[in-house]
Amino acid sequence: MDIQWEPYACAMRWDDLFDDLASQFDADAAAAQDAEVDELFRMESAAVHLMDRLRGSLGQEVALRLRSGSKASGTLQRCGDDWILLATRAQRELVPVWSINGVEVQGRSAVQATGATGLTLMSALRALARDRAELVIYLLGGAEGEQLTGVIDTVGRDFCELALVPLGERRRADSVRGRLLVPLRALVRVTSPVALA
Repeated sequence: MDIQWEPYACAMRWDDLFDDLASQFDADAAAAQDAEVDELFRMESAAVHLMDRLRGSLGQEVALRLRSGSKASGTLQRCGDDWILLATRAQRELVPVWSINGVEVQGRSAVQATGATGLTLMSALRALARDRAELVIYLLGGAEGEQLTGVIDTVGRDFCELALVPLGERRRADSVRGRLLVPLRALVRVTSPVALA
């Protein structure tokens, strides 16, 4: 029996075979590259701190869910080492990072700090004490937390001393209704009708 070769048909089958092989190789290479990019992204994301993500949202609107069950929102104006500052038209809110349960942000960018800024919650509270700022301080406790008004007199290593003064009154000896030592870990947020920055 004579076998008749059809060189053109044979070449077509080989071309199809190698085209198919090349397509499969390209698809496998693309899938491997996608998997590698995804893994690199996951590894990079694992190194990002919450404060890096928050710094990436500076100047944007954010909404906070706080440990007290309350919420706060405004423009993210500043990030310290362990606190953030939100701004609204009416007030400024200093929020310790440990009192945040969640943050709704718009973007996905992150900005790493170039080193410790030294802007700790204690340094921010000391600035408020020097300024004799009229404050509303929210503490953990109850559904919405406890709310106190007054002026910070001193800031210790892990607490602040609040002179309890009614809103709208200046801090004078006769206007102080009492003093309260507040552990810093009990703070949920500190608000003021005047700029803190």
